[in-house]
Amino acid sequence: MNRRLVVSLALLAALLTGGAAYLARRRPAAPPEETEAPPFHSQEAGAALLLRYVDETAPLRALRWLPPSAGGHQAVQITTQTDRQRVALFENGSIAGIWTISRPDRVGEGFFRFAELVEAIPAEGTLILFYRAAAGSRPEASLVLALDRVDGSVRWAQRSSGAKCSLQPGSDGPASLWCFGPGSAPQRIDLKTGQASSPLTLPAEIQSPGSLVATRAGLLLMAHGQGLSVRNRGTWLHHAPLLEAQPTRQTSSSFSPAVATSASRLWWHARPDLLVPVKPDGSLGEPLTLTLPEPWDHDVQRFHLLGADLDGHLWFDLMDGPKSALSASETGWQDEGTPSPETAPVALVSNAPRVYRFDPTQRRFDQCRLDQAWKALQIPIDAPGSFEGLSPAGGAWGLTLPDGGRLWIPLTRLPLSALPLQPR
Repeated sequence: MNRRLVVSLALLAALLTGGAAYLARRRPAAPPEETEAPPFHSQEAGAALLLRYVDETAPLRALRWLPPSAGGHQAVQITTQTDRQRVALFENGSIAGIWTISRPDRVGEGFFRFAELVEAIPAEGTLILFYRAAAGSRPEASLVLALDRVDGSVRWAQRSSGAKCSLQPGSDGPASLWCFGPGSAPQRIDLKTGQASSPLTLPAEIQSPGSLVATRAGLLLMAHGQGLSVRNRGTWLHHAPLLEAQPTRQTSSSFSPAVATSASRLWWHARPDLLVPVKPDGSLGEPLTLTLPEPWDHDVQRFHLLGADLDGHLWFDLMDGPKSALSASETGWQDEGTPSPETAPVALVSNAPRVYRFDPTQRRFDQCRLDQAWKALQIPIDAPGSFEGLSPAGGAWGLTLPDGGRLWIPLTRLPLSALPLQPR
């Protein structure tokens, strides 16, 4: 019995030893992964992509969709009732990342909680975010920060008095951000280091600063009510309003001069129907008067420059009506409010919202009417009332819906009708 007991104990010990060795060799079981449901849902809607926020884990305070930007990017600011600041970035309609933004040091909680995101610029592994104080809140310096797209940390943060910003390209991507606005001198922020230069002292010729454009070569252009000012190698060059750029009685009262870059060319939109090329040294080229054929010829007096696309085309939408009512002979409408027979169809058709694409080289206009575009896009949603949100630089039309959803429509899908060439 003792011998049998010894053998049994030996076998049991061997089994226990072998089992322990087997268990030691096994990889420990990984805990079950907790996957967070994506906060956005996307689906095709005709020729557009429909983006909807579907995260219900925290009550939503607001969604702020930014205009589409270069590279097929679309950013959106997400603020919740829990006071979280989040940013999501889409690339060509697909989610590229979503981050919770930590409040930087020396930034007040009140400002950060309600700050409005104005720009989101992808640059070398970071996302440059430009925040300004919420509308109606106490005036406060804007906030620029660089977000690491990998770990979500804030690499640097900088404050600026400017309420607007303009990107200055470099040789290998975005290089600097110019912050500016009414009542604040332009200030340059280096996107790699976050270092801010001293604000530029504007000369007396610039009494009402307007739009600002900075070029890769270092040229700084500012259109304003007193003309166009160009800063080249530290020296300002001022161009007074051209005689032919003086507003006419047909010019819309809401017009503001602007500057745009079209491929490698610079343009000063001095008057709704007048484009002036700007040379690399800041001097002006021969002005180009814009004309349209009937029945659209009056639209040029309402042109508002939206910007330029990557192919060098300039895009215009239409401002509100002219300063004074046009006569019946100009509009086709008789005093009693009924259209004259020969021009009635023209007057009725011209009420449709529309945009124009201009090829400066060919001097050719293409027109896109909203009613025709919506039919061609086959989007199963009621048509909007305007082209608001169309971004030539971003190559897309970003349309925010009443329920907070977003339609992302590539400009290549818009139906464009060629108009007769302009006389040279």
